[in-house]
Amino acid sequence: MRKESLSLRGVFPALVTPFDPKTEEVDEEAFRRLIRHVLPYVDGVVTSGTTGEFPYLTREEQRRLVEIAREEVGAHGSAPNAGAHGGAPNAGAHGSAPNVGAHSSAPNAWAHGSAPLVIAGCG
Repeated sequence: MRKESLSLRGVFPALVTPFDPKTEEVDEEAFRRLIRHVLPYVDGVVTSGTTGEFPYLTREEQRRLVEIAREEVGAHGSAPNAGAHGGAPNAGAHGSAPNVGAHSSAPNAWAHGSAPLVIAGCG
C-alpha cells in the first residue's frame, strides 16, 4: 500500500454545525453555505462537532457532515494548500464523552475523503 504525504499548514477552522431550530436536525444547506463562505480564506475545514455539539450528533450525522464537506471542497475547492485527495483537505472529527468509539470513526472518515481524523474527547 502506497502512503500518501499530507502537509497540514495554514488555517483549518472548526466549523459549527448548524441545526434547524424547528426540527433540531442538522441544517445541511446552511452547512454547505458556511463551507462556501470560508473556503476562499482557509486551507481546509474541520467538521463534525468540534465546537461542542458532538454530544448531539449521531454517527450518521457526523459521517454526513464529512461527506458534505468533501462534496463542497471538491466542487469549489481551490484553496492554497491542496490535500492528498485533491482540493483543499478537510478534517473529519469525532468527539465523545468519554472518548468511547472515536477510534472506530477513522476508517469511515477516511473512506469519505477526510484526512486526517481529529479526535476530541473530554475526560
